[in-house]
Amino acid sequence: MRLIEYLEGIVEMVSSRTATVADEEKPRVLLFGLSPNARESGGAGDVLCTDTIESHFVTDIVHARNAYEQPGGWKIVSTEHVLALDPDVILLPTDWGYHPAEELYEAPYYRNLRGLEAVKKKRVYALPWTPYNCAKRLEYPIEIMVIAKAAYPDLFQDIKIHRWVLEFYQNVYSVDEKTAEELRRIQWLDWTVQADF
Repeated sequence: MRLIEYLEGIVEMVSSRTATVADEEKPRVLLFGLSPNARESGGAGDVLCTDTIESHFVTDIVHARNAYEQPGGWKIVSTEHVLALDPDVILLPTDWGYHPAEELYEAPYYRNLRGLEAVKKKRVYALPWTPYNCAKRLEYPIEIMVIAKAAYPDLFQDIKIHRWVLEFYQNVYSVDEKTAEELRRIQWLDWTVQADF
């Protein structure tokens, strides 16, 4: 029960901080997978549609907007479609591997997306290791917290993910700080240290 209360407490804290944001101020967040398979199929990548748990995190807990408002799960989209969406924030889930923000900023195969506002303003963030197929685990509040801080940096300026996540691992798994740092690394969150995010 203590574990459930701790996890739900994080979700409730995020939700309460963002609950009063006016609709016109809610950022448009694109959940954009940089899958090499999508590129091989002629697309720019995959988007997560509104029937995904990640979209639920964005819209119902963080109170932002999913920039891709179509129902369904995953969908391959073209470069032109992503440019037309032009989201305020881009989040990069696990999609056939880890994809750091630098891939969208620097990879030659994404040069046509460098005109996106989120890219120009450096508002692209990698989500932690994100299992799919209904495989959310105890770490789901980390995902929510990254989404929240990416969408609303001012509302979450008191939280540094790279430090907060160490406390999270220690509270959830009763591990020491060194082990928590290793968990942060294997969940692909060391970028938060480098970016002081």
